Amino acid sequence: MPTFTEEFLLLALSDPQGGFVREPSQRFEHALAGAILMDLALLGRIDTDLDHLLLIDATPTGDPLLDELIALIRQSPDPRSTAYWIGEIRYRIDEFQEGLVGKLIERGMLKREEKKLLGLIPRKRYAVPRGPEALEVRERLRTTVTGGDIPDPRDVLLISLLVSCNLLDRLFNREEREKYRERIEQISPMDLIGQAVYKTILQEIIVPISY
Repeated sequence: MPTFTEEFLLLALSDPQGGFVREPSQRFEHALAGAILMDLALLGRIDTDLDHLLLIDATPTGDPLLDELIALIRQSPDPRSTAYWIGEIRYRIDEFQEGLVGKLIERGMLKREEKKLLGLIPRKRYAVPRGPEALEVRERLRTTVTGGDIPDPRDVLLISLLVSCNLLDRLFNREEREKYRERIEQISPMDLIGQAVYKTILQEIIVPISY
């Protein structure tokens, strides 16, 4: 089963153009940083409150990227906010992103293609094979929004991140987004890490987040 961050990347790359997100790219970087923290939370390594992100279990996960982040949090002399750690991951975002993309390519869940812009400038593009993992997460999230059941915590986290970086179009067309706006607004604020990502984006980016 893909990790939480891998599911987020598969959704982010479900784009005919093969890119990660539309501009501004900071939205995607913040959301990816939040997804990485969420993986640690789902593994029981960190917990959050309104003010701080706390390391509650420093046991290695076996994932080099996550274990590197655990080491960073452990080295901090004082508890820091979730927004602080989002910023620290963003500072290293190229390293984290390349590692995650490399893992997805190795497992056949992503394909890297290199095309030339105007026939001259090399440009990396990515294709998500129509495998069960990519389709399952998309349909699962659509059901979470369109149904009335209590959402799974993992799905709440993903929807929160998609809202934060304007990627709801990976799940719904314009008419559907308007139809389910109220349900999405109910679900997306349920998670503290997701809220921190959202607030950090609002502080740094003037362009409004829209549905």
